[in-house]
Parts: sequence; structure tokens; C-alpha cells
Amino acid sequence: MRVISWNIWGGKYMDDILYFLKRANADVIALQEVIQEVDGTGNIAGKIAEELGYEWVYFTTERFPISLLEQQSGREIDWGNAIVSKYKILEKKVHILSEENSRTAVEAVLDIEGKPLSFFSTHLFHTHQKPSKLQELQTRNLLKIVPKERAIVAGDFNALPESGAIKIMEEKLTNADKSDFRPSWSVYPDGCRVCRPEGIIYRLDYIFGTKDVQFDSFAVEQSDGADHLPISVKCSFL
Repeated sequence: MRVISWNIWGGKYMDDILYFLKRANADVIALQEVIQEVDGTGNIAGKIAEELGYEWVYFTTERFPISLLEQQSGREIDWGNAIVSKYKILEKKVHILSEENSRTAVEAVLDIEGKPLSFFSTHLFHTHQKPSKLQELQTRNLLKIVPKERAIVAGDFNALPESGAIKIMEEKLTNADKSDFRPSWSVYPDGCRVCRPEGIIYRLDYIFGTKDVQFDSFAVEQSDGADHLPISVKCSFL
């Protein structure tokens, strides 16, 4: 099973996103910064799923003016996490990770050859690469709802490899990346208007699994489809 996680930056460059995902041929895709209209129409994950012929699930994390994502004003949008899956989705849930600076994790229980797999897509609060008690709280709350077996957690953790949040995740779950943590952000300087990263210099995106999940061939992929680069890994189960 091939898994991809990608913060798609509101789908600004949708043609590039679809170009990459169609050729990547992943089985399950965790998406972050997915947007839709406030009436539920125009969901970006839904469009991706339609193009791939996959099932999908989405939950809104918060609602805000679209001007926060691009140079527009006036209307609001919904913004959250999604999962797009080649496998049948048996159950879907949303979990609140913190009320302060609202963050969530979306969960899809997938039918993998007749056995359930809990798959999560999440997106932690951005602290501009600084230590954060809030991120640590969000990761602890996330770990409370992850099953002890047959579970994969993927997403934009907005945290460096040496951060408290990632160390907390690694205490309970296996980090799919066993390399030197190649950076995944930011392809574009306006990926953050506060810290304005000077190139792809930070690792913020991760995939984790329970101890019965085996990972192989982890990669930070190449695409101009968003400010984050997509990450991928092959998974098998003990």
C-alpha cells in the first residue's frame, strides 16, 4: 500500500496537484488545507477523489476569510483535513485536538483486504518553527485516539524533527522516515507571510504508524502544486 501526505495550500495550483497525484498512483492520500465553500460545495478533496475514482472524507476545522490564503477579500471559506482512498471507507470521524487555535484530525477506517485500518490526516498549529506547548498538547490528544494496532497517522505537523511534538509522536508510533529528514517546506516564500522561508529548508510533514506497520521507501517528492512538498511511503502489515 502506498501512502501520500500533502498540504495542498487550498488547491491554488490544482492542475499541478492533479498532475502529480494521477502519476503517483497512491492507494491512500492524506490532505491538509483542503477548502470548500461554506455551503459545502466545491470541495477540493472531492474534486481530487472524482479525478482519481476514489472515495473521500472531509471535515472542516475552521471558517475564515479567503484573504488569509490569497489576495482576495469578502467571502469566507471552510478549511480542514481530508482523506482520499482507493479502499472502501467503512467509517469516518473527526477528532478535536485543541479548542485554542482550533485543530482537528480526520479519521477514516479503511477496508484493507477484509481487515480494518484506522487512517488519520491531521494538521497542527503553525508556530513558525518554534517550540510549542500547544503543539505538544495537540499531539498528546491525537495519540489518545489512535488505536494500538493497524493505524497510520499522516499530516502537516508544522514541527521540526527535533521538536517536542515529534518526539512525543515517536514515543508511541514509528516514524516512517528513517533518513536525515529532508526538508519539505516551503516551495514558495509566501507559504508563511510571517516567517517567509527562504527556500525549501524546513521539515514539517510526517507519516507515523503503529508497531505492526512496516514502512519502506520513504520519499519527499517533487511538485510545484503547493508550498509543501508531498511525502510518500510504502506500507505493509505484520
